[in-house]
Amino acid sequence: SSIKAEDMDLSKVKLRSTKTNDRSGPSTKVEHNEQSVSQYKDKIHAVNLENWYDQIKHLTFETQFFPLSIPEAQALISSYNVYKGKKPATTESENQILDALETKLDAVIKDYPEGAFVRLSTRSPKDATLVADLTTNLYNEELSKQPKLDENVRLTCLIEATTQALKVKNGKEALTLIKVSERSNEDLLLGLEFPTSWDMQVIVRRWETM
Repeated sequence: SSIKAEDMDLSKVKLRSTKTNDRSGPSTKVEHNEQSVSQYKDKIHAVNLENWYDQIKHLTFETQFFPLSIPEAQALISSYNVYKGKKPATTESENQILDALETKLDAVIKDYPEGAFVRLSTRSPKDATLVADLTTNLYNEELSKQPKLDENVRLTCLIEATTQALKVKNGKEALTLIKVSERSNEDLLLGLEFPTSWDMQVIVRRWETM
């Protein structure tokens, strides 16, 4: 039987306690010295996918990269704030920037007719699948294939649905995930604290069903 997202009973699920550093609120400009910039490069920037991809290129899925500009990052952050109810709408200028970014993504994703996995240099927007309507639809679809339902089957279907929700076929689907991802928003905000070291990439990988 199908369910709605709000009907999912997750009351028995125990989540690990986490602490979120919310960088989206108002703050004074932080001045970083050479040491803090160097630490950022060593601890975070150095592990960005594009910095080690060539070493495993022959072992992993086909991947394409293109740079994300600071105005594009700012527009994505603005869109996330709209989603979170922190502002009423994105501006006309931001919408134009996001439309152009969607077109760039379309041009790359078309190389992967079976679908693609899109992420930033730092992390993927996998948390976005927990709020996506698509996940609920995919979950119901997986449930309908099962001859018998129990908690294990439901959990397996949920995992499959959240995984499949990350497969995108165009730029609009990719941006929909990034715009509502707290992970992506945090990474963009952190990167913008170091504008002189900014080189965030959008990464498009060929989708492979495991």
